[in-house]
Amino acid sequence: MCYYLVSKGLTTKITSYDYKMTFKRFFKGELLSLIVIILVCLLIVSIWFKDGLMFAGGEDVISFYNPDRVFDLFFYTWNPQDSGTPQIQLLARVPYFYVIELFYNWGIPGLLLQALTFFLLMLSGTLAIYFLLKETLSKDLPENMKSSVPIIGSLFYLLNPYAMSQIWLRGLYNQFFSFALVPIFLLFFVLGLNRKKIVYGLIAVICSFIFSTGYTHPATVITTWAIPIIYLIFYFFKFKNNVKNITFGLFYIITILILWFLVNAFWIYPLIEVGKQVFSSALDTSLTNNIGTLQGVSKDTPIFTVLRLLHNGYFFRGLYYGDIYLSFPFMLISWLIPAVALFSFSFFKKMRYFKFYFFSLLIGLFVSSGDNPPLGWLLIVILQLVPLLQVFRNPYEKFGINFLIAYIPFFTIGLVIVSNWFKEKLNSSKIAKLIQYFIIILICGIFVWPMWTGKFAVKPYVNPWIKVPSYYKLADNWLMEQNGDFQIFQLPLTAGDGIRYTWRNPFQGLEPSHYFFQKPSIRTGYFFNNSYYAPIGEQFVNLREGEKIKYVTNNREVLDKNKIIEGLSFLNIRYIILHNDVDYKFSSSPSPDQIREYLNKQDKIKFVKKFGELEVYEIETSKNLSVVYSPDAEIETSKKNPTLYKIYVKNAKEEINLYFLQTFNPGWELSLDNQVVTKHEKVFSYANGWKINKLGNYTLTLSYKPQQFVYLGFKISLISLIIVLIVIIIIPIWKKVKNI
Repeated sequence: MCYYLVSKGLTTKITSYDYKMTFKRFFKGELLSLIVIILVCLLIVSIWFKDGLMFAGGEDVISFYNPDRVFDLFFYTWNPQDSGTPQIQLLARVPYFYVIELFYNWGIPGLLLQALTFFLLMLSGTLAIYFLLKETLSKDLPENMKSSVPIIGSLFYLLNPYAMSQIWLRGLYNQFFSFALVPIFLLFFVLGLNRKKIVYGLIAVICSFIFSTGYTHPATVITTWAIPIIYLIFYFFKFKNNVKNITFGLFYIITILILWFLVNAFWIYPLIEVGKQVFSSALDTSLTNNIGTLQGVSKDTPIFTVLRLLHNGYFFRGLYYGDIYLSFPFMLISWLIPAVALFSFSFFKKMRYFKFYFFSLLIGLFVSSGDNPPLGWLLIVILQLVPLLQVFRNPYEKFGINFLIAYIPFFTIGLVIVSNWFKEKLNSSKIAKLIQYFIIILICGIFVWPMWTGKFAVKPYVNPWIKVPSYYKLADNWLMEQNGDFQIFQLPLTAGDGIRYTWRNPFQGLEPSHYFFQKPSIRTGYFFNNSYYAPIGEQFVNLREGEKIKYVTNNREVLDKNKIIEGLSFLNIRYIILHNDVDYKFSSSPSPDQIREYLNKQDKIKFVKKFGELEVYEIETSKNLSVVYSPDAEIETSKKNPTLYKIYVKNAKEEINLYFLQTFNPGWELSLDNQVVTKHEKVFSYANGWKINKLGNYTLTLSYKPQQFVYLGFKISLISLIIVLIVIIIIPIWKKVKNI
């Protein structure tokens, strides 16, 4: 933003008189607007966090509870939870959360870091829209509209029904960061083309790295590039007879694309190398999967709902914000958005950027409406022909932000036109202004009141503001003091993956134990689905009353039902944690009393400690086990990180079996004297096993090979980032020297 202000000539030397006049004009036209934007963002965030509660829930759980722990979960391509699974989809979060980890280790609380994050995201996205509107619209606007259109448009971007339901209510950090990433990237992309200055494109690339958390979902890549590509096409048509401009445009897009790939190589390169297995469901062309999902969610986004920036599931069917949105006054307010936008056409169509925004609006509406009439069938055909685009199986959520950005000029210009109409008819500028403010208050204030209060849901839904009880930290510290590298079994075991905690400020979302405990956990019944260990899951879920669950539907071999405790040992589970603070009825789980009764009847399970509402039980047969062990020799294991272990074998007298109690994956490689041990096989129906034929003392290295793609990707990204930053610094200096 500072670079943009400098480029507008706001820091050049001027005379004292000119300085006063320029500052006065700047204060009236720019600074006042910027102060309003900053204050609004600051006010909203202050209200949200005033009670000292953390925003948490949904699919992203509790990302700021323990930033140290979170960084490890994001950076490594192997997630040890649930006996281990490959993971690359969270790599895009690493740069931002690395900085968060640094600040956290310097003593800044996670709660404050989350509040600052929300403020920066709100402010960055809102300012980007402000300057985008100034860049594309101001030159064609009359003087009485030059200052009002950008400020109204930017505040509307922050305070509208789409942002309230699809950005903040969803609780997804890729959506939070997309709120800033998409308009910032577009702004600097447009500036680079308009000014014929590559440096703006380089800043866009830098911003894509800073806000890369938005790329956690692959759909954001397409969303981020969609409107810039539309603008590039608009640019080519605009200068179709100007070879110099066309040449610059081609050079510009090729350069920015290459640099974007290089700077984001830290997540793109691993994705290319090993991402197919992780994102296989997103690329599945089966009608019953992604396209079926699209058809299912589209019932909530018919075209007239999208035009009002609403979502039937949240506002009407699910009533997340209460039944007030079914009332006639609120229905009327929602129709003000498209009604006001219609008033813009007669004036807007004469402006140079009308075609760009209009076609962006149509494409955004087409995609966001899903398979609804009139062109839903065409979207289905496109997704079937191009399977990669099936990442938009929830198109309104993932692409709707582009529709919103394109919609803003129509609404904003329309509102000013309506105000001017009243001014002419009533011959009163004051009344016209009051009407303008009244409409803004209705839409950006009253209609999105939950945005101002932070109350995103009414009962029976749970608001996303929580405080984790202190006994979770105490339990985690105690578990870390115990010897060995073991797993924890979290009970009650949920049949699905959703859970609700009955704290004073309750939590609802995906099972969050991996954020609470540094030791890996088996957390949900999904782990046992169609598994050799399915009887364990069935045993602990079916302690509940009512319908019994079955995790094996075929005739595959499974664990003996009488060997449940032995099975837990094979899974490297040493401790069981019984949560008395879980709403077991919500997750259709057995009650803590039913589970406690079962545990107390087991001879090889004993109660060892209680922390608040948490009861800790120990499986005695697992005492001598660890994630890496051998029944044939004494070994010591040094865990460097979840993808690297050093194993020291002592006085082996014969060929030994070495077991690694994480899910079998060919990516795990055991090496001895820099030679790969080739006898890698599945043991205990799920884990990794090797045979090592060497006597005496020796050292083994166990590594998960896909992690090397992350290290290489980060090297590429950091080198590219440094080069881009140097170029950004050198270009202005070089031009200044050249002009001397």
